[in-house]
Amino acid sequence: MLRSTMILIFTFILTFIVLYAGSNYSDQISRDRLAAIDEEQSDLLELLGNENSKIIADRELYLKELEQQAEEQREMQKLKRLRVQKEALDAIVNEQQILREKREDSVEKEKRGQVEVEMKEEISVPKVEPISKEEPVYKAELAPKVKPLSQAEAEVDVEVDKKRQITVHIDLSEQEMRVYNKDTLFGEWRVSTAKGGHITPVGRFKPKTLKRMHYSSRYHKSQMPYSIFFKGNYAIHGTKVIKHLGRKASHGCVRLHPGNAKKLYQLVRKYGKKSTEIIITK
Repeated sequence: MLRSTMILIFTFILTFIVLYAGSNYSDQISRDRLAAIDEEQSDLLELLGNENSKIIADRELYLKELEQQAEEQREMQKLKRLRVQKEALDAIVNEQQILREKREDSVEKEKRGQVEVEMKEEISVPKVEPISKEEPVYKAELAPKVKPLSQAEAEVDVEVDKKRQITVHIDLSEQEMRVYNKDTLFGEWRVSTAKGGHITPVGRFKPKTLKRMHYSSRYHKSQMPYSIFFKGNYAIHGTKVIKHLGRKASHGCVRLHPGNAKKLYQLVRKYGKKSTEIIITK
């Protein structure tokens, strides 16, 4: 009886030990598996985080590129609009200039017509009274001896006087212009002629075309106020770059201070292109 009881107790204790040990072993295996799963999850999360960061960085870079492209397109559209507006303004300015020149021409013609009428009305033939016998006659030896002009010299003087009223002399070595109204000095001004690599033509010329405002077709639509064209694209005109006057700085034209260019322009318009001669010397 005692032996059976002991065996039963021993069996119960052994069973308890086996069960306890088994449960501890199962718990240890479960903990190891959980640790492994946690580690795998951490690795996955880290990998996903890296991929996420890369995707975000790529997205930001792509957005920046899109913004840059949009900005470039906006700038191009703005430049196009400005170019169109500039062309429209240039066309308006040219039309206004043409209308102004036409008005000036018509006013000048009216003035010339009025002057001619007034001159015709005022001119009268003076009466020449004969010398009476009582008036003293000066002796021939008291009068100065003047050598008479030959017929050829007289014809030349008359021809020059008819053809030339205004003389514009440009000295390239001194970079100066002297303007004469017949024998009277009208103005003496500093100029700028062709710089190195360019030329200003030398010789005698007549004005071909007068323009109150001309825009250069060769040099970026540069303004050329009070232009007097005398040979092809060569002209005398005003300039904004007055600090260069007195030395060679142009592409071939003769540059003047705008105020002096206006005076010369008005003088040539007053007396006419046929009565003006431009002389350019080295």
